[in-house]
Amino acid sequence: MAASLTIFGRKSDYSGALSKIRSVTSFPVDVVGDPDNWQSATVKDPRSTLTFNPMTKTRPGDPFSKIILGAANFFRRIKTEAVANQNYLKDSIFKTTLLIGVVAEPELTEETGDFDLIFAVAESCDGLIFNGSGMVDASGDLILDDTGDYDRLLT
Repeated sequence: MAASLTIFGRKSDYSGALSKIRSVTSFPVDVVGDPDNWQSATVKDPRSTLTFNPMTKTRPGDPFSKIILGAANFFRRIKTEAVANQNYLKDSIFKTTLLIGVVAEPELTEETGDFDLIFAVAESCDGLIFNGSGMVDASGDLILDDTGDYDRLLT
């Protein structure tokens, strides 16, 4: 079954993200589009395929805007003592300038470096990673999940 997540980047740097993908992986990278404005980058290794799909805002109410609003509402509704974490996420989500959807087929694997690659791409665009139930930073630390859990309380 495919796994997916989304990188919320506060730095819109297509070429930097692509350079990071190419520098971190030892597997072939198939890029669709110009390196400064690519539509997808796919890493194929012996066990899986990892596809990165970037998106930026093109107009009010576009798919990018809807994802931003959905994510902000997702974290706003969580009941938690980590109010500072919630506020940090709200602020970070609204400062997002680049979304990168990541799809792993059949799944994310530690052995082939999928997580290292995703964390490196997130770091390159000053990003956070939404895994469907929570947001982690580029180090893998949980900022907040749908149950209100977190790794450390932000101040």
